[in-house]
Amino acid sequence: MVNVIKSELLDKLVSTRISTGEVLGCLSYLSDCAGLNKLNIYLDTLPPGHRSSPPHFHSEKEEFIFVIEALQSLYLDVEMTILFHGEAVGFQ
Repeated sequence: MVNVIKSELLDKLVSTRISTGEVLGCLSYLSDCAGLNKLNIYLDTLPPGHRSSPPHFHSEKEEFIFVIEALQSLYLDVEMTILFHGEAVGFQ
């Protein structure tokens, strides 16, 4: 099955940190729109100055970040790194 996803039609859910109520950004679940059940893909839209999550790691998941526009700062181990438009990073 093939599904074409139009970003302007995606549902955007406001993401908040439960413990503090901090607004993190807006999530769209691309996997659901594409009919995928083995691969999780999210589009995370962040206003300037907001973050997608507090620093964390996954012990059993892999994660991939691709910056579509603007720039994104992130921690790699304990060092702050900046990703620019068109750059990506994968975590194992």
